Amino acid sequence: TPPFTASPRATDPGVPPLGELLVAADYVGRDAVEQALAQQRQTPGRLLGESLVESGAISLHQLLDGLHRQLEAEQEVYCRDGAAKAPVLIRFEKVEKVLDGRKVLDGIDLAIPEGRITAIIGVSGGGKSVTIKHMIGLMKPDKGKVWVGEDEISALSNRRLQQVRRRFSLLFQGGALFDSLNVFDNVAFPLRENTPLSEEEIRLQVEQRLTQVNLLAGGNKFPDELSGGMLKRVALARALVTDPEIILLDEPTAGLDPIIENAIHHLICDTYLRSRYTMVFISHAVPEIFHWCHHMVVLHQGRVLAAGPARAIQESDDPAIQQFIHGRLDGPIKVI
Repeated sequence: TPPFTASPRATDPGVPPLGELLVAADYVGRDAVEQALAQQRQTPGRLLGESLVESGAISLHQLLDGLHRQLEAEQEVYCRDGAAKAPVLIRFEKVEKVLDGRKVLDGIDLAIPEGRITAIIGVSGGGKSVTIKHMIGLMKPDKGKVWVGEDEISALSNRRLQQVRRRFSLLFQGGALFDSLNVFDNVAFPLRENTPLSEEEIRLQVEQRLTQVNLLAGGNKFPDELSGGMLKRVALARALVTDPEIILLDEPTAGLDPIIENAIHHLICDTYLRSRYTMVFISHAVPEIFHWCHHMVVLHQGRVLAAGPARAIQESDDPAIQQFIHGRLDGPIKVI
């Protein structure tokens, strides 16, 4: 199938980009898309792709491929002229952090674009997880400032910091599920702790998120009954259930086989295209990660080696970046 490129024609202004893309890829006819859109209008909140799959017009594989192609089309636009126009949501100014006598963050300047997927990459020990923790105020800089919107969170009172943190959800590297709670209660936990919702309202929201990650039937299972990929999906459902503005993901595919890793990346892509959250995640899935984000930050020895559109970073002629992308032992990064 040829790559999708956005067309300037507007055969039907009511057809969203995903519908146009699926038609252009020859996955589905325009009539089927229009029928699915009619279903959407009768059932608020229903998704176009969901309707097309349930009707048998396309397969789930074709839908996921279409979602990925839509993200790739956005990457092209972002790389060409979108990066300069993207508003900044999270900003670091000359941030330094010393842990156990080692300078983990060495005066970094960083800008995370709003409403985009940003990936942070780099060798182990380069400061990636510490950077994520500064974004949500779990750590404070020894020097410098961290901004979330108009709030300098490195200088907020505890009460105001808690208010800002409600804009975030965090998916920890290991999932951090409660062993004593089943899947349903793990996902429901932040709603019960932080919202006045009734149990019926909580049930509906949890079931919606478990359906989204294809785990509704596993709500009564406990974490020790789940595979690594299922644990990641439950953790993602819990991160989504509060409908956050910003999602931070620390190694969402760590320890997974290539097939499950690919499935998690598709799930993150699907989540983003549904919601348009600002998403920031750490990843070692190189070079695959370049296909799954708009913006890229390369950290090395506590400094920002490069930052910008993912396509531009991938094509960089910086020898350290190319060494990391291709996993070469020879180069400016010394590991052994």
